[in-house]
Amino acid sequence: MNSVPFRMRYLPGNLARVEGVARLEYNALVLEFSVVDALFGVLRSRPKEVRIGLADVESVEFRRGWFVDKLRIVTRRVSALEALPWARGPEIKLKCRGRHRLAAEELAASLRLQATERHLEALRGAAQQADEADEAPLELERGLVVDRTSDRSSS
Repeated sequence: MNSVPFRMRYLPGNLARVEGVARLEYNALVLEFSVVDALFGVLRSRPKEVRIGLADVESVEFRRGWFVDKLRIVTRRVSALEALPWARGPEIKLKCRGRHRLAAEELAASLRLQATERHLEALRGAAQQADEADEAPLELERGLVVDRTSDRSSS
């Protein structure tokens, strides 16, 4: 899977910006980033890596712009994004340049697909547990019915 560079303004007054790379791994969206001063670009924080589990991803939206495209990711829990300084509640927006549009669209589609597959697996598991729970009383009931008929036939 390709990685997608992103950049955005950060802090009131645009005193800093975030520069990073987003990539999709087997079970998580990985964001590697550092915060850079917007005036000279000399002061830079140490690179940080944040993993957002695919089970936490609620929705993914890609929007094209004239010069900058945006990748909007909404999670099920606010705590999934607590390590990201620019997160607004359960939502983040990553801005990508037009030359990375194709890679960003691919990332959005792959992220949507993998998140949907994870949700389907969870639903299948829950449905299977519900079926097993429903079958247990029926089997018990059938066992009682068989016992009653066998008692009647012996008398």
